[in-house]
Formats: sequence, structure tokens, C-alpha cells
Amino acid sequence: MENGETCYIFGAGMYGKTAFYEMRSRGVAVLAFLDNSASKQGADVFHGVRCCAPGDVPLEERGLTVWIANKKPAVRAAIREELAALGFTDLRDYGADEVYAYCRTLDDEACLRMQWEIHIGG
Repeated sequence: MENGETCYIFGAGMYGKTAFYEMRSRGVAVLAFLDNSASKQGADVFHGVRCCAPGDVPLEERGLTVWIANKKPAVRAAIREELAALGFTDLRDYGADEVYAYCRTLDDEACLRMQWEIHIGG
């Protein structure tokens, strides 16, 4: 993804927040975090980005990239099936390999600051 593009992130845990940091560093706007949990929907998740149900994404935006941020390949596969059934077409994994690759691009201080903010807040 490149500067000026937009995307969604499914998952607002450590993997989703790391994906957020990477997208922001590339100049990619995250429109929302997606989650099936009603308790998370409508809330600001991270840096003012709200969470919504996948079914609430407008039909015309279901061709945008959705990063499926989760450690477990089987969970990502299940989410991929769910999103495909809802008409999402550009589904990409953001798992342990992607987290590791992004963290390797950061210097130690930047990586520690990101991890602190993800885990502690800030």
C-alpha cells in the first residue's frame, strides 16, 4: 500500500495496532477497525480510529484493502471467509511474520515507543 490510500483493519489487539502503525508510516489512512464484538463497536480503539461491525462498512468500500490482524492462521482464515461472504474482495493477512518484518524496519527506540503505546497507552 502507498501514500494516500485507505484501508480497514480487522482486529484491534497488538497485531491490529501494529498494522495501524505500519499503515500510518506509509501514509495509508485507516478508516476503521473492524470487529464482531458489539462491546467494541462504536468506540474509539486507537488514535481516534473507531471500531465498527464488518457489515456496517458501506458496500462501495468493500473493495478497499482489509488487513486481517491476528496471530493465528486458522483465525485469519475464518475471518477471511466471513469477510468474503460479506463482499469484501481485497483481504490481506497481518500475522506474526508481518509484525516481525515491520518491527525490523524500526530502530530500537521507535520499536519500544510503539510497543509501550500499544500495551500501556499513551
